[in-house]
Order: sequence, then structure tokens, then C-alpha cells
Amino acid sequence: MPPRPKFTKEEVLAAALKIVRERGESALTARNLGAELGSSTRPLFTLFSGMDQIKQELAMGPATELFLDSCKNIRDYTPAFKKFGMMLVEFAENEPHLFEFLFTSPHGKTQSLQEWTHDRLGDQAVDIICSEYGLDRETARTLFREVWLHCFALCILRVKNVVHLSEQEVSESLSRSFVGLLSIAKAGLMDKLAISPVLQKTDANAQNPSEQAADLVAGSMDGHFVPAPIPPVALQQQ
Repeated sequence: MPPRPKFTKEEVLAAALKIVRERGESALTARNLGAELGSSTRPLFTLFSGMDQIKQELAMGPATELFLDSCKNIRDYTPAFKKFGMMLVEFAENEPHLFEFLFTSPHGKTQSLQEWTHDRLGDQAVDIICSEYGLDRETARTLFREVWLHCFALCILRVKNVVHLSEQEVSESLSRSFVGLLSIAKAGLMDKLAISPVLQKTDANAQNPSEQAADLVAGSMDGHFVPAPIPPVALQQQ
């Protein structure tokens, strides 16, 4: 008969969360976890197969719940999606170790860009975009993914102390990115803007990027690029 565990899974994960929040993922070792629980390392592995399982369950459970709890009142704000981005940057600043653990560690699986935004957080954000801006889900998902990449860049700069970002600077940067992408989305061009760099000296017939961009804009003459107007209230809110 296997020995009775000295503590529950929940207690182990709570101790693991404490270590990650205070010292980072690199400090989450069996020895440190045992010390946090006042035990040797052996009892840990009557509940878990190893440290990889502990990290995976921590990421999927208590760590994610803590982050989602920080966003639970998101719909109380207008615009809610803008607040989403600002709260992520704020979370990265207030919980740098936990941000890195949740969002920069693959936990055993590297995802595609599409998979990365298909989770509870992504689904909630897409719901908000559809509701606030009248986009279909596919377009809203693409818009969310592009804005999220920009938002994560701000988070990494903040977490790594590369630059100091004031709340106002974060707000303005997110607004510029979002309003530009929303204009593209309203024009139906989210999947049509891949302008490839070319070596002009080796391909005399190649169209240079500025000409490609000009052609996209000129398409407004024949209906290919007709940006739908963004309501003034949306611009004011962003």
C-alpha cells in the first residue's frame, strides 16, 4: 500500500505558486518546494510524476486563475478591450515572475500563433471585440492576435526593465496600434497586407514596397480598399 501523502495537491501547487511569484520559475525546484512545505522532496512525488507535471498543473490551474482574477471586472470598463491590454501590461509590471512563467514558458509544448490565442483569455477578448466593434469572429480573432503581439512586446520591455513605460505611454501606444488595425479590419484587408521586401537592384521589374502600398490605397477607386468609417465615439474611447 503506497504511503499516505503528507499534503494535498492543492497545498503543493499553492507553495509552488508562492515560489514562482517571489523568485521566478528557475527557483521552482523539488528541493525548494520541499523546503517551502517543510518536507523532504520524496512526498512530492507520491502526488506528481515529476517537476514537469507540477509546472504544467500550476500553469493550467492556480497561476492562470490568479491572472484571470485580475481581469474579472474587465467588462465594467469602456472600451473593455483597451482595458484588457492595459491590465496585461500592469500585470507584467506587478507580477514579473508570474508573467514570465505564464506567457514566456512553453510548459512542454510550443504552440502555433493561432493556438496561442485560442484559450479562455483569447475567447473572452474576441467576444468583447465582436460586441464593441461589430466584427465577425474570424476577423476579430485576427485583430486580437495582432494587437496582442504588440501588447506582449510592451510587457516584455517592462518585465526586462529595458524601458520605463508610463500608463499614458502604454495607453497611447495601444490606441495607435488598435485604431490602425481596426481601420484595416473594417476595410476587409486583414489578410491582404503582406508586402514583401525585394532587392531592387537585382529585379528591375519588381514593384517596390511603397508602390505596393500605394496600389492598396489606390484600390479604393475600384472598391478594393474602402475603409469603413470608425465611429467617433470609438476613437475617443481608444
